[in-house]
Amino acid sequence: MTNTSYIKIETICKHYEVEEHLIFEFSDAGILSVHKYEACDCIIVEDMVHFEKIIRLHKDLALNASAIDVVLNLTEKIDAQQIEIRELKQTLAQIMSRQASELL
Repeated sequence: MTNTSYIKIETICKHYEVEEHLIFEFSDAGILSVHKYEACDCIIVEDMVHFEKIIRLHKDLALNASAIDVVLNLTEKIDAQQIEIRELKQTLAQIMSRQASELL
């Protein structure tokens, strides 16, 4: 059984200087998960890196929840394509290595 740690939204809001309604806006848009824990609204500690990315996009670029969702989706697709490119390069290198050794 895993031990899940939570951070209260109230604490997060104070630390990041954001209003609680903003976090619920992100939750309503489906880009952040808010959980109830001991009668408090919380975010799972493991989701904090994701939350920080959302807050940076919101504050630095003045993006709303919908725009942040688009950016996150595009970033995810780019990351997947980079992994695929890396794998294809490795496969190509292996094929070329085999062909070179066959010529010798």
